[in-house]
Amino acid sequence: MGLAKVSSWFAGVPVRRFTFRMANMRDENNESIRWRILFENMAQVQALAADDSSFQEFLEVAGESGLFPDFLFKNLVSISEARRGDLVRGLRVVKACQWQVRNINAESNADGIKAVLFIERMPWLGALKQFAEECGISIVPIHRSPDIASKWRRILPAGVVQTLRNIKYSRRLQPAKNSESKLSSKNGKTADIPNPTLAENQNQPCVALDYYGLGNLNNPERHSDFFFWQQSLLKGPELLSLLSFPNFPMSQQSWSELRQHNIGAVRLHTGAAMVSDIPLFTPDKTIKPDEIKVGKNPERRWLNRQLTIYQRMKANWINLTTQRNIKVYLTWYKYNADHFAIADALETTGGVTAIYQRGVELLPAAQNSTSADIMFGISQTGAAVERLANSKIRYHVTTGYLGDHRFPLVRERASQIREHLLNSGATRILAYLDENSADDARWSVGHHLPQANYTFLLKKLMAEPWLGLVIKPKVPATLRSRLGPVAELLKQAEATGRCYVHEANENDPFQGSHPPAEAALTSDLTIHGDLGAATAGFEAALAGVPTLLHDPEGSLSSPLYKLGVGKVVFSDWTTLWEACQSHFFRPGGIPGFGDWTPVLDEMDPFRDGKSAERLGNYVHWLLEGFGAGLNRDVVMANAAERYCAAWGQDKITQVNWNETVTESN
Repeated sequence: MGLAKVSSWFAGVPVRRFTFRMANMRDENNESIRWRILFENMAQVQALAADDSSFQEFLEVAGESGLFPDFLFKNLVSISEARRGDLVRGLRVVKACQWQVRNINAESNADGIKAVLFIERMPWLGALKQFAEECGISIVPIHRSPDIASKWRRILPAGVVQTLRNIKYSRRLQPAKNSESKLSSKNGKTADIPNPTLAENQNQPCVALDYYGLGNLNNPERHSDFFFWQQSLLKGPELLSLLSFPNFPMSQQSWSELRQHNIGAVRLHTGAAMVSDIPLFTPDKTIKPDEIKVGKNPERRWLNRQLTIYQRMKANWINLTTQRNIKVYLTWYKYNADHFAIADALETTGGVTAIYQRGVELLPAAQNSTSADIMFGISQTGAAVERLANSKIRYHVTTGYLGDHRFPLVRERASQIREHLLNSGATRILAYLDENSADDARWSVGHHLPQANYTFLLKKLMAEPWLGLVIKPKVPATLRSRLGPVAELLKQAEATGRCYVHEANENDPFQGSHPPAEAALTSDLTIHGDLGAATAGFEAALAGVPTLLHDPEGSLSSPLYKLGVGKVVFSDWTTLWEACQSHFFRPGGIPGFGDWTPVLDEMDPFRDGKSAERLGNYVHWLLEGFGAGLNRDVVMANAAERYCAAWGQDKITQVNWNETVTESN
């Protein structure tokens, strides 16, 4: 920056650091630029990069079958905007520059300002330059500044890297404790459950699932990675928990719960557990991926690196699934390309990959595309969105919203919180569902937005003695640090007794374990703070609570706008608050206020509290078929036939799947 300022003195061109907040940026139609990037621009840049001759030639030379082309295509736009030299980050910078130029032209009442963007060389810069030209931006590539840490990681042998990783995480490991005890099982009965041996889970077909730190095996009212098991015919020994994330290490308590229910676990990362006796899967170091000599430009190097990642991941998963007899891999995370390599590995070993829809998706997005044998979706509307996103799904199974079984389980606790607020003087109660924020406001929603939101609500609480407020943060552990100086105002509000915050539990990981429905059922009216990520608001509406959507960014293309501006959707706090007051103090309230009824049938055709049960039983049928020695095609066809017989032929469809499905027998 200093050199730039010196050179600007000679050139006569002013230089200053370009600062921006993505959440504050809107296009010429007053729509969120961040929204447009996610649901439109990413797919455009992805298509431009895939049309590059380097991409097409590599696919021809590589000759990889299966899902490798999809793996490459998805990785072009995997969400990594915080990483330097990434295409998605470059796209965001281009759109930010376009927004800034438009503002400058508007302020000067001119249309002559053009922008030149100096950006580090990166793979697929040609695609980005082509997109930028359409935005009126000229790109000039410059040499990348050195990334010493990345270079050392590439230079060091894999064994040295693994040794350093072992040293780093060794301090968190604790000796395992004997966990035999009486335990309330998922059916409510109390029994002595012995510790399993590690071999018990290896002799039968099992379903493997990713562990994100949400155990709660004995608390079905809370978020749990095992929610489908809690509601279904599946037995503990049929489950294998995959520990991959050092950010969500399995604690001694969670491991004890798994052992008591005979659920197995295996570490795929050294630091993914705090317990020493959970076995560690060691990848095969002898695998030598192919390297295709097709040039040394950034694109070719990127392509070779992706081929290496894909082949190693596929080989490791073939090894893992064979060792542990994994026949079903179940996950919700489809936002990077890993599951394509995993799906290929499962097919190679005769297994099945299944993805379940955890959140509401109303518009197609490049980041959401997937390929899977089975996808458990909330509704057939979701299948239509997947089709437009170019997903490939052999069986799209409509289950309904997978958290609806928790609604009756949280009512008692919600009533207790409500009674406390009423006893403290509140007569009307609002629930606020916070959708989280990020430290770097350039790429996502920064802390300034929640700080403004909380300031408004907390000041109203302090000014209105009749108001009660229940706060459900998506990430409660960081709430006060994200609020900064507003945290003091929150403390004052809590002192009134009319403000309740759903705090993080001791064993909660990144996100809290209390479901949004628990806060919603405490309230007379619920406000969800982000229309662009509407799952929490949708859950509140499913629970039967009038629910409003606050849209400060301008997600104007969302189908949820058809619920009505001024009745469900609001873009500013003043209008929203005035509407809440009118609703609260008008006899009978405002007709249709916070009412999601017009879209609920379309978004969830069941709404019966049995969605998790349907998913779990479907997986149970798959394991039954594998246990009977049937091949994967017959197993999937039989499970689909049983599901259609129970819930209707319209509940299963194919998405962009051209292969003729094997008939069941």
